[in-house]
Amino acid sequence: MLVGRIKPVWTNYFFDDGTLQGWSDVNPTGTYKFTSQIGTGTDTDPAQSLPNFVGIDDWAQRDNNLSTIWIRSPKFKLWGPPGQELTFYLSGGAGFGVGALPQYDSSVPTGDGSTTTGFMGLALRDDVTGEFLLKASRAANANIWTPFAFDVSSYLNDNKYYTLDLIDFFRGSWGFVALDTVRIPGC
Repeated sequence: MLVGRIKPVWTNYFFDDGTLQGWSDVNPTGTYKFTSQIGTGTDTDPAQSLPNFVGIDDWAQRDNNLSTIWIRSPKFKLWGPPGQELTFYLSGGAGFGVGALPQYDSSVPTGDGSTTTGFMGLALRDDVTGEFLLKASRAANANIWTPFAFDVSSYLNDNKYYTLDLIDFFRGSWGFVALDTVRIPGC
């Protein structure tokens, strides 16, 4: 019998192949969409993957778009040894204070439903109930990539399915969000 440490398996989304890598559009009636974009500049952290990232398809409309822009990852299970974190990078704005994310996905405005008090960021969602369990958004306006981590300890090894939802229904100055280098413990 072999005894040893089990290395966690990671699901990675770097978006460097120019696609959304299986993430799907949740708001097909919206005017604007998230797409894989070619970035400029350099990595801000050795763990971050450039040049491509996920951002709004019409850069000129990034601050004043009326659409709720929303994509969802393929569903996944979280598993691994204790202490694992789900990590990702966000860039963009916080507007004048990002608004609250509704508790459930069914309450997020769709179509051209963005507001000056809307949410923009990433959320961990229970795939069965549609409840948003964890969320993150930038605290300041900057085009700098900022690392984030969700403590998923209480969801590890529970045999449930989850998704990550990148949502932007904020309209106004610095009213855009971008995502890159997502690492999920488990598969």
